Amino acid sequence: MGTMAKWGAAAAAAGATAAVAFGVKAVMAASDMNEALSKSNAVFGESAKVIDDWSKTTASSIGISRTEALNAAGGFGNMFDQLGIGAKQSAKMSTGMVQLAADFASFHNADITQVLDAQSAAFRGEYDSLQRFLPLINAASVEHKALEMKIGKTAITAAVGTEEWKKQKAAMKAAKAEITATDKA
Repeated sequence: MGTMAKWGAAAAAAGATAAVAFGVKAVMAASDMNEALSKSNAVFGESAKVIDDWSKTTASSIGISRTEALNAAGGFGNMFDQLGIGAKQSAKMSTGMVQLAADFASFHNADITQVLDAQSAAFRGEYDSLQRFLPLINAASVEHKALEMKIGKTAITAAVGTEEWKKQKAAMKAAKAEITATDKA
């Protein structure tokens, strides 16, 4: 076998290896997409189509892939479901939370996954990671805002069931107002 033939065989082998690797990645991406769609259908029920349609726009509108958007919205939706919030409202709130994460990421030049993780932690009452984006947020400020909004008369009643969501919503509303005010400055 001559030198040219050896080079040709090596190039063919490299091309075949690259094609197989690409094929494996494509199959994995399709599998990930199917899992995300399945999760969305399970979490949002009749409202899953709203989430699916929205996820088709996220690559151009907020810079995250459809699969990432479905996974993020599904994570929030699952949490909202556990709080007893209906599927339709949960779908709206989930897309809103992902949009807010994209706004925070853009404003703070951060990766959106960091913001999504910080938001999720805040819903569990862990504000440390969110303080990177909102330095003044803490349990006391969220509780104060919840009480100010007459969500609960005491810290205990404000933290029960959907009241916890209302506290977090108050915190996120304050965060959005902070970003808006800074954008205008």
